[in-house]
Amino acid sequence: VAARTRCSVVAPAATATAAAATVDDGLHLLRASRIRRAAVAHLERLPDSTHVELVGNQFVITEWQVGDQRYTVPKSSESAMTRIATGDATG
Repeated sequence: VAARTRCSVVAPAATATAAAATVDDGLHLLRASRIRRAAVAHLERLPDSTHVELVGNQFVITEWQVGDQRYTVPKSSESAMTRIATGDATG
């Protein structure tokens, strides 16, 4: 993601080393660090038509369907994922 691009929402996945980020031009998938919560590389910009949906909710994790991939996300990032899913990147 370019340095001049404003990042509004970031949510890390627990089961994959990935993070979703909403920036000025849409939703991006980033490779995340295994050790700490940091993006280390840009993987792809997801199409505008990518559907993001909550598919499971448990005590410490939530399950999200992002396009054709399913991600386990820490409960602490549920509100960020909800903002991504609803298109509310204002925080």
